[in-house]
Amino acid sequence: MVRCRLKPVSFTCPGPVIKTVMANGTDGKVQERRWAWLSYGLVLGLWKLGSLAVNPLVLPSPEVVLACLFRLVVTPGTWELVAGTAYRALTGLVTAVGIGVLAGLVFFPLTRHIRPVVTVLQNIPVVSWILLGIIWFGFTDANVTFVVFVATLPVIYLNTVEGVAETDRDLLTMARSFRLPPLLQWYGLKLPSLGAFLTAGVSVAIAIMWKSVVMAELLTARPGIGTELGLSRTYLLTDQLLAWTLLLVVLGLTTERFWRWLVYGGMVLKVYRLGLQWLPLISRSRVPRMAGETAGTLRLVQVTKGYRQQGSDHQVLAGVTLELRPGDRVALVGPSGVGKTTLLGIMAGLTVPDQGRVDRGNRLPGLMFQEPRLLPWFTAEENIIFVLLPWLGYREARPLAQELLAKLQIPVAYFPSQLSGGMKQAVALARALSSGGNLLLLDEPFRSSDPEQRCRMIDALTTVSRAGDILVIVTHQLDEIRNLVNKTFVLDGRPARLTVTDGP
Repeated sequence: MVRCRLKPVSFTCPGPVIKTVMANGTDGKVQERRWAWLSYGLVLGLWKLGSLAVNPLVLPSPEVVLACLFRLVVTPGTWELVAGTAYRALTGLVTAVGIGVLAGLVFFPLTRHIRPVVTVLQNIPVVSWILLGIIWFGFTDANVTFVVFVATLPVIYLNTVEGVAETDRDLLTMARSFRLPPLLQWYGLKLPSLGAFLTAGVSVAIAIMWKSVVMAELLTARPGIGTELGLSRTYLLTDQLLAWTLLLVVLGLTTERFWRWLVYGGMVLKVYRLGLQWLPLISRSRVPRMAGETAGTLRLVQVTKGYRQQGSDHQVLAGVTLELRPGDRVALVGPSGVGKTTLLGIMAGLTVPDQGRVDRGNRLPGLMFQEPRLLPWFTAEENIIFVLLPWLGYREARPLAQELLAKLQIPVAYFPSQLSGGMKQAVALARALSSGGNLLLLDEPFRSSDPEQRCRMIDALTTVSRAGDILVIVTHQLDEIRNLVNKTFVLDGRPARLTVTDGP
């Protein structure tokens, strides 16, 4: 067992991440606000000039409309009408978001077949949906809610599909390497990946929601803002018509601002992270976490692998044969680009060889990639808990994650964006060690680490790994792991072939 003398390191953990606004960014926002107010002033000025040039019945002055708006605001009955309109609108929108996101996730593989249908639905006029709704639902609230739902659903669905398509492929590969069930992959990777697209989609849907709800109320005569707009037109109350319109604009802007506050203010992220604790788990056997003594030998026989690039075939590995027994500790060295990572992927089962046979001896891999591949929306602690959930409950997994991070002196509450490169690598190592694998495959684990961090990582590796585990470390610095390994494999040549030495 390798031990290093470590100096205690103390961390002062900041609270939430503080967004630093540079001086030029502040100046830009101030300048933007100034231009916005100038634009509003210009519109009001043109409005005032127009009202002076025509009959007030056609275009009342801004002050008259604002006075009418004030009267509406202080009238109790106004807010009953607004509440009714908002309830119908938000019911339709929330239903569209729920069904649209679910449909986008479930039917994503069929996107190219479904997209034309969704595009057709998106181009059906709202008035057509209203008239169909009258036939199907009558002059009821259900009709208004239905109209909002069908008007906003295509936007939510299409944005969901685009978001899922942009899911980081490296993170998906990471999830496969840790054998995460579909439910965890959906919650931990796909759902947050579509966040930016869904945020934009909901913002657009909010504008569509208010426009469609007032039109539906107008034609179905349901009490609400739409009906009041119709009455104002009927009795030629132009000032009241414009006042209701301004109130509708304010409601739309307020709703959109509130949505963005929920997202960018961190509320949505807090709820999302809290959901990790209550996520229903797909039960799996705990045997793999205790399989180090019973798993067998890893064998690769005449393994060949190539890739096709720019219209030509490139062979990377040629006839690689190796045998690793329980307890073997191997250093895999060779020039950059020779195929070491490809060979590790074949051992892990993530890469299928073109020829040859792979027998893992009933072993489960715990893979540490060259890049940390941490989930940026989870803390260091949650990144480790995430891969433990198939085997343990959240409350059982948390102490294990905290214990490993304490060995590595990593603050548990830090997000990946708050960690240095070496600290991210340390978290990735902790994740691989905690995954329950008995075939530990580490791809340049110490390349971004300072000497003290490297000692902590080596100490954690020798403490946590079991006697029957097989360890393979890809490295360019053999000296730093010489005391960890008992064999050295050299991969060299084009295509690469493997040379085995008995000692480190």
